[in-house]
Amino acid sequence: MGRHGQRGHTPAANTASAAMTPWRKRMIILFVVLFALPLEPVLGGLTLSGTRLYAMLVIIPFFFAVLSGAAGRVTVTDGLMLAFASWMFMTFLMHHGTERFPYAAITFAELMGGYLAGRLLVCSAIGYRFFFQAFFVMLLVLLPFATYEMMTGRAMLSDLLAQIARVTPRSTEVREGYFRAGVSYPHPILWGVIAAMLLAQAWILWADQTLGRWMRTGVAVACTLTAMSSAPLLGLAIQIAIILWGRLTGNRWWLLTILFGTTYVALDILSNRGPVILMIETLTLNPQTAWWRVHIWNFGSVSVMNNPWIGIGLNDWVRPEWLAATVDNFWLLIAMRHGLPAILFLGFALVLHLWQIIRMRDLSEADTRVRVAYVIGLLALSFMLSTVHAWGAPSVLVMFYFGIGTYLYTGGAVREGDQQISSMDSNSGNTAAMPRAELPYSRFPHHPSRRTSTRHAADDKAPLGGSGAGRPLRTPAPPAPRANRTSRT
Repeated sequence: MGRHGQRGHTPAANTASAAMTPWRKRMIILFVVLFALPLEPVLGGLTLSGTRLYAMLVIIPFFFAVLSGAAGRVTVTDGLMLAFASWMFMTFLMHHGTERFPYAAITFAELMGGYLAGRLLVCSAIGYRFFFQAFFVMLLVLLPFATYEMMTGRAMLSDLLAQIARVTPRSTEVREGYFRAGVSYPHPILWGVIAAMLLAQAWILWADQTLGRWMRTGVAVACTLTAMSSAPLLGLAIQIAIILWGRLTGNRWWLLTILFGTTYVALDILSNRGPVILMIETLTLNPQTAWWRVHIWNFGSVSVMNNPWIGIGLNDWVRPEWLAATVDNFWLLIAMRHGLPAILFLGFALVLHLWQIIRMRDLSEADTRVRVAYVIGLLALSFMLSTVHAWGAPSVLVMFYFGIGTYLYTGGAVREGDQQISSMDSNSGNTAAMPRAELPYSRFPHHPSRRTSTRHAADDKAPLGGSGAGRPLRTPAPPAPRANRTSRT
């Protein structure tokens, strides 16, 4: 693979994408503010939360902006994401007809609108860090509300905003003597998942700021603890373990993958309980709820196999009477409601997305940090989503996160060599017009032509100021005419 590896990585493209435009900042801030508020007003019979309304308003303009190349080249991942959302929309209509058309349209808008927002608004390492800075500020503001709720059981923010409009409904739960905080979200586990997403970003993106790194990491851990949920805590543990592995082994990620696969297979063969059951019995705060998830997986998988193409929609699924109707698994519920094609579209999109990020070479230091933080966060998020279904505002955030990593392979990332050239371009104004031999940061060796050497030699003889500043520049004398080969002297 050559220096640029993939299309879209040119110095000019990198310089353009590196700029964090004011409208992108404003749109990111608006997204984070709306995401933090638990308001869900009902208009025309439709529940319109802030993030839902945001996704509905931006989906069409952002779709055409991405299609036009405003966020780099269009990829196969984009097509698979569109196929995933479209298949869900189609299966809703096949099961429930036009009666559920508004619900199907809103679901499509939330999923695709969230993905396109992340795809378009974050187009560089600067934009990526800006988003997580805004995300950190959001968690910092919500932390006192979460702490108060954990101690008293009262959702103060929801109580205050309930005087203005309808707020997100949810129940109060107690675990280990404390109330489980949910703050602005439908369930405490979703609040924990949201907070846990910051840890790897805080530790890696702010590695050059000791105080900033520890403060952001501390906020992520503290917010996660207020949810009193096992899955987000395991999400934190996964991120910490991977970060420690990279630190101790010099980022030998393939070795980690091999060891993880080998350990999983060995536990599956040697233990009569298997690795999943071992994790449930030893690493969960409430093993009973973990066992419920095992039963949900077993009976939910049967439902998928019985309805493999278009699923069951919003209809009830076959299960024992003692098993609750809720499905605490984002991936499984997609397959149950919309069939195997839906989960395969999404699965292939994410695998291809991850592969394209991993195979990038010669990234700048800033983009390398983003890649490590993003991949660790994506792995932890994928695990946490296997223990809970994301709906409402959290589902928009999940799709937004899937979208923000695409800039690494669509033209927004800066390569090591291009970083210096782009810096020259911003300072001098037109590096692209300079001959290759005169680029001091070019990877090509400097081999001046004969004409270039002559011109440089003449310049060396010219006075450079001082007493000779007013003298005319010397020019080399024209070469003497060549003698005729037939003449004799």
